[in-house]
Amino acid sequence: MRLSTDRDGDSSSLEQAGLSLEGAGTRRPRPVHDLEACAKANEVLRVRRRHFWGLLRRSKRRAAPHSMTLGREFVRDWPDGTRRLFLLVTAALCLTQAALQASTDQFPSAQEVLDGRAFQNPREREIFFLQQIRQKYAQHWPALLTANISAADYEAAPDKLLRFVEELAAVTAGTDDPIAITNLAAIICSPVFYANTNAYRPEILRAAARAMVELGAKGRKALADAFSEEHYRTDPVTLELLAGVIGASGISDTDLNAALAAAAFTLTATNGGSYPNCTTETTRVLAQSPDGIARVAQHLKSTDVFKDPGRFQAVVDGIVAARASGLRLNLFNLSDKVASKLRELDAHRGPYYDDLAELQTRLISALATLGQAPEK
Repeated sequence: MRLSTDRDGDSSSLEQAGLSLEGAGTRRPRPVHDLEACAKANEVLRVRRRHFWGLLRRSKRRAAPHSMTLGREFVRDWPDGTRRLFLLVTAALCLTQAALQASTDQFPSAQEVLDGRAFQNPREREIFFLQQIRQKYAQHWPALLTANISAADYEAAPDKLLRFVEELAAVTAGTDDPIAITNLAAIICSPVFYANTNAYRPEILRAAARAMVELGAKGRKALADAFSEEHYRTDPVTLELLAGVIGASGISDTDLNAALAAAAFTLTATNGGSYPNCTTETTRVLAQSPDGIARVAQHLKSTDVFKDPGRFQAVVDGIVAARASGLRLNLFNLSDKVASKLRELDAHRGPYYDDLAELQTRLISALATLGQAPEK
């Protein structure tokens, strides 16, 4: 079902908002009893129920000591009229309680939420609708998000899902809303989305990542959690995409920088290798922030480099892409040690020597691009 948020709340235009409410509850048809009438009826029934408990206490046949259990046999011994009345009142009381509960559980109508307001465009209307649900009908907020963020829409209705994610970002920016974080994290952390074999929607992945950056510290922590080894091995391209969003945000966050560093220097493929493009992109983003550049410098040590010179070829490419001139001295020192290692291995050339030689070539090119290191 689609729910509209137009000014007049006309049911014929409920498709316009594009908000799915399957699983979120509905409000049609409205219950016959309104809340005030139900409350009055409930009070009458409570009085009658107290009357029947009085009958119990005055009855010649008592329940077991220290027990107020009614029991079938005890009710069966009442006079027929009293028993029938008691059962009718009890049934009515249960129905009234159910009506009261249903009236609070039903999803509010568009008319009720929008309260006759006028909007300049559909986006403004839908954002207001989400704001009202989050603030005034919080019990429906989780179901609303779950209904609108689904793998089915990721595949078949990407425009609708993208619009919803962008509007959700506008509503929850700076709130660290846990329900929003959980649902947005599913898009970037669940293979059902990012590794979906039926559809690949980079624009939705980017929108979800941007929304999590804007949510606050907890949102950014959840985004950092997406940089897992499972994700790296399943689809490193998505991690490149997420790194690009982090870089474009211009934010320097400890959790995000740690995640970028893990993807650049630590995470491995199933065969123990690494994905060069992912290494280059995460290094680039990391080297563009003050805290990140220090993390990159920590790994530019000969002991780390000599373990996997092929990976550090991509690292050097990322440093150059970031124009990280602050790392020139680190690259200069590293080049000096690589040159010494190459001389040591000159008589025993092989694939490892070739990787080291290619790394040296890139180090020399990087120093030429960034400028020679200052005098030590």
